Amino acid sequence: PKALRSALRQDPDIILIGEIRDPETMEIALQAGQTGHLVLSTLHTNSAADTFSRVLDLTHDRARDASRVADILKLVLAQRLVTRYRPEMEPRELTRLEKSWMSDNGLIIPEFFQETVSTQKEGKVALVEAIEVDYEIRNLILSERMDTNAIYKAASTQLQYETLASAGMRAVEQGFAKISECQTRLGTNMYAGKHHPIRTE
Repeated sequence: PKALRSALRQDPDIILIGEIRDPETMEIALQAGQTGHLVLSTLHTNSAADTFSRVLDLTHDRARDASRVADILKLVLAQRLVTRYRPEMEPRELTRLEKSWMSDNGLIIPEFFQETVSTQKEGKVALVEAIEVDYEIRNLILSERMDTNAIYKAASTQLQYETLASAGMRAVEQGFAKISECQTRLGTNMYAGKHHPIRTE
């Protein structure tokens, strides 16, 4: 907190906070956001939709600070890194478990599936799930009980939104990722299985 206060005295336009993990750091981030600074930071959650509840959990007074968070928070990104392989595509059958994972994530199971068979790694690629804080999500932040499912449903109507699993399958289809790593790294979003994002539709 002392370092952040010292940084604010230098009158920066943009502030990067490596990680927010306690109420004191969250409070300074909120104060900086209220005074017109662009604050970029990270915190640990399971998904983009879970981030909103986590942010409120890190405030001093959840009921009082919900309005501040609703006004200040602009965009939430969830990111996972998967290995990038050389694109050497070959067709194959999906396994029962792969089909089940895709179905649970609300993904369309393709009639024809192909995947890279290369073992040559070419670094990492980021898979991103992005939620813009629009009018509907602001109202959900201000509600008495934070509902992650409601946050997901609101996000799923945004044009840029896709689940991490959807981003992973796009990477597989483009030839530089493997579905086995997507299953391991991205997990399952059960909400998506019941309510498809409009990009999936």
